[in-house]
Amino acid sequence: MSEIGPPPGPPEVAAALAEAEAWLDLPGVEGVAEGRAGGRPCVTVFVSDPALAERLPKALRGVPVVVEVSGPFQAR
Repeated sequence: MSEIGPPPGPPEVAAALAEAEAWLDLPGVEGVAEGRAGGRPCVTVFVSDPALAERLPKALRGVPVVVEVSGPFQAR
C-alpha cells in the first residue's frame, strides 16, 4: 500500500516534529505538522491563542517554526 503525500523530510525535521509534539500539552496549541516555508521544510504549529507565537521558539533543531493562528480544532 502506498501513502499519499509528500516524501518525508530530512531526519532533523522528523526529530523537530517529535520534539514539538510536547507543545500539544500547552493550552492553546491545537496541532503541529510538517509544513513548508520559503520552499523548505518547517514545523507548523497551529494555535488558538495568538500570544503563543511570542512564547514558542523561532527554530527547533535548526528547523524553522511557523505559527499559524487557527482557532480551536474540533473533530467532525
